Amino acid sequence: MKLVVLFFSSLILLSCDARQSKTVQECCRESLSKADQYSYTDPDKALHILDSVKQKNNLLFVKSKADYNPGLNAYTNLIYAISYEQKYGHFLNDSIINISCEWYKNKKDNYNICRSLLYKSISSYSKNRLDSLAFRSINQAIDIYEKSPNKDYDLGAKLYLYLGKQYRASSNTEQAIDVYKHSISLAEKCDNKNTLYSSKIELFGLYLASRNFSEALNTISILADVDTMPKFIEYNLYLSMYNYYSAKKDGEIALEYLRKVTKMDTTGLVRSINFPRIYYLMSLQYNRLGQSDSSLAYSKASVESVKDTTLPDTHFYYRTLADKYQQQGNYKDAAALYRKAHYSYIISYTRLSQKKVIELESKLNLIKLDQTIERLKTQSKIILYLSLFALTFLSLFSLNFFKKYRQNKSRLAHLKTVHDQLSQNYNAKWLESELLRHSSATITKLTDNIILEAGKIRKISKESFENLNNLVDTTNTHTRSYLSEISNSQHFKKQYGHITELSIMTDFEKLVYILNEEGYSNNDIANFLNTSHSSIRSVKVKIQKKIQKNGFE
Repeated sequence: MKLVVLFFSSLILLSCDARQSKTVQECCRESLSKADQYSYTDPDKALHILDSVKQKNNLLFVKSKADYNPGLNAYTNLIYAISYEQKYGHFLNDSIINISCEWYKNKKDNYNICRSLLYKSISSYSKNRLDSLAFRSINQAIDIYEKSPNKDYDLGAKLYLYLGKQYRASSNTEQAIDVYKHSISLAEKCDNKNTLYSSKIELFGLYLASRNFSEALNTISILADVDTMPKFIEYNLYLSMYNYYSAKKDGEIALEYLRKVTKMDTTGLVRSINFPRIYYLMSLQYNRLGQSDSSLAYSKASVESVKDTTLPDTHFYYRTLADKYQQQGNYKDAAALYRKAHYSYIISYTRLSQKKVIELESKLNLIKLDQTIERLKTQSKIILYLSLFALTFLSLFSLNFFKKYRQNKSRLAHLKTVHDQLSQNYNAKWLESELLRHSSATITKLTDNIILEAGKIRKISKESFENLNNLVDTTNTHTRSYLSEISNSQHFKKQYGHITELSIMTDFEKLVYILNEEGYSNNDIANFLNTSHSSIRSVKVKIQKKIQKNGFE
């Protein structure tokens, strides 16, 4: 790679007169134009050219600020974003693409405004899949693209790929399917393999989620004949095929795709493989196949591969292995892992809570609201002083002035009321969230301990034994009532209403079925629903019989 960079640097130096900045800038423009042509077909080559251009452009800036061309910088940043995303499958550097976006908006260059807005949206989406800025930016870009008489199919395919991703993130499944199909159509027209494969993998995931297995397999079948593909597409393909065979209950083939992930050469991946999750999924499959030793081994591997204990899902891997140790009677190691899980949970969700507070403050714009209130207070004082002065001269002016004053005062009171209500609602929701989070983590353990204690005192006091059992039964009854509310809520129906099998199940069976499909173990489901491991097994058998009886797949 270094040799290639030196080669392109030499070409620029030989073809340009370093004493004439105009000539150097012209050479940079020619190089950028070539990089633009390669950005979709050969992103590696485009990035090598950009390295040379950046060196030369920085030299101009150091030599004289007057020689520095911000247009070249904006163009360089834009081509870098296109090439980088084409090679690695994502783009995060919003600071450089914002420079391009502002530059082309000032120049009213609609084509490059469209491209800049796309990669601005990709950057925001890569950081937060539900970012409203990402959705707004990509819709602005599509509006410009559709009004353009000359269509760049590479650009169009990429636009609809990421619009589909954002629809999928917000659970707009039907719209996501439509735009993915449009992206595939445009990618086929310009033979953009990377975008074509990515769109097909995304569409595959949507069909799989709706359990349309035949359509899912038809969508992705083209990739079976592909010998080489970018690492990020290869990685996404393996995980997609794992999800397919896992959903089909074919554990052996599902495991094979996970093994392929673990053997991948990660040099072409910018984002590292989440090995704790991969090993956990392997443990889960081995457990389903009844191979408990292998399941335990990969649970250990999952914990051993954890590098960042502050990630939100880390505590889950600790707790999964701890559960296995507890079942074996290895209470010492189980206790140590439960402590790690507890610590990881506190750290990770504290960080998430802090981020959520910042996000809410930004969305509600509380700081700006406070500034508005203070500004209105100052304005009202000025108006009051002016009214006292004007009262001695013009009565009409005084009346108009007091009318405005009353309007501003009413507006100020309204804003303050809104501010107080927002603050109270936020504090109440935060406190409620914290209390419920800690209570839910202990209720299952408390119930189990009560049952154990009841068993111990049965011979001593039959009445106490019955009272404790009645207490547990009452708690379980209330829990079932709450679970019924969840399974009948509008949010639950919106999220899982497409699963036709749910129509034949009870409220409790619906939750067991959904949690099982999400990959949770029987022990986890039992803890979530405040019941026993054996009860969950029985419910699963009952569900399977219902599904077979009613003719579902």
